[in-house]
Amino acid sequence: MDSEQLRNLVYDYQQGIGVKKDEKKAFEYYRKVAELGNPEVIGDIGICYCLGIGSNKLPDHINPELKKILDNERFKLSWIEYNKFKIITELENRGFTTE
Repeated sequence: MDSEQLRNLVYDYQQGIGVKKDEKKAFEYYRKVAELGNPEVIGDIGICYCLGIGSNKLPDHINPELKKILDNERFKLSWIEYNKFKIITELENRGFTTE
């Protein structure tokens, strides 16, 4: 499988689409995608470590600077309700940007 196919598997396991929802398996596939040289998943892996999704803790071998960022409260994810955004623009079917 190529990295794009594996990224699709990550999503399937995260959301439980066609397979039983399994965050550990999704995390394993994230790592495989990264090993195939796809740099886009590095941030996703960091978020998984930070939030404990599919992994219990940050690995011992993580870059100390990255660990500081992941531990910083300023960078924790939080939910913002859709109706709280003033301007929402679709980005070529790949996501959204807000103001």
